[in-house]
Amino acid sequence: MPIANDTFVEGSDTALASHTPTGPNAGTSWSQISGAVTVRGATDDCIDNSGGGGNRCRMTNDLGQQHRVQASVSFGADYSGSFVSGGVDGRIGSAGEFGYEFYYSWSDGKWILDSPTVSNTLTEAWGTPSTPQTLKLDIFNSNEKGYANGVQKVALTTNEVTGQHCGGMVFLNFTGGAGKIIIDNYQSETLAGGPLIDGGENTRGALIRGGRLVTV
Repeated sequence: MPIANDTFVEGSDTALASHTPTGPNAGTSWSQISGAVTVRGATDDCIDNSGGGGNRCRMTNDLGQQHRVQASVSFGADYSGSFVSGGVDGRIGSAGEFGYEFYYSWSDGKWILDSPTVSNTLTEAWGTPSTPQTLKLDIFNSNEKGYANGVQKVALTTNEVTGQHCGGMVFLNFTGGAGKIIIDNYQSETLAGGPLIDGGENTRGALIRGGRLVTV
């Protein structure tokens, strides 16, 4: 089962596209789709380095059609501005084509799950900006679900994106000042076994017992 992770360990500040993924089950490499992202040597995490665009990036590993992407997201000291948002992407194309995107918009106070044509949102306060939350995007067949700290926030039911097999990160920042979104501990894996249940966990086989779905 393909797994591609990154703990973002570097000795000094490094452009994400020049960084070699680190940690257990490390991925192969990163591609910067738009904007700029820096891996910080002092804190071993990622931060947006451009305040004029999407700052989207793709892990180059092929995860297959069904996959999970998650990462720890927080906001920097200067998190104000227009459409400051951070999160994870799934079903990105090998040339950077847009897939599904799950993120929190600090500017709007909303969880957002986007496809190329549809969106679902949930209005909810984040809390302390510097306190990280783990954002997870599960994609299985036509079901897309976004979780924060294990709690489902938003979902879509669409199969409009197919044939695209990569995961990634997004640091949306259109305010003219960089350094607003921080992402760490990126993890991605193939979901190969069955439906998504119980907080988005992937079952590798299931039975109905007494009207309840359980793993086997």
